[in-house]
Amino acid sequence: MKTITLHFSESIAEKLNEFLKTFSDKDLKIESGNDAQFQAAKKELQKDYDLYKKNKNPLISVDEAEEEMNALFSK
Repeated sequence: MKTITLHFSESIAEKLNEFLKTFSDKDLKIESGNDAQFQAAKKELQKDYDLYKKNKNPLISVDEAEEEMNALFSK
């Protein structure tokens, strides 16, 4: 799925929500900034970013990660 962020005035909120509800859950997922799952993901992402900035976690390439995973699970 693709993600967009919308900023809209309170005056159109009800009409916009009604329109968005016409789409199936398969085609559209609405996450508000107050959603607990959204806030948890945001917090986890900030934590990961802070660790990255402090350089406590070594960075590896996707290929290296795949090699490590294959070695781990092939035992």
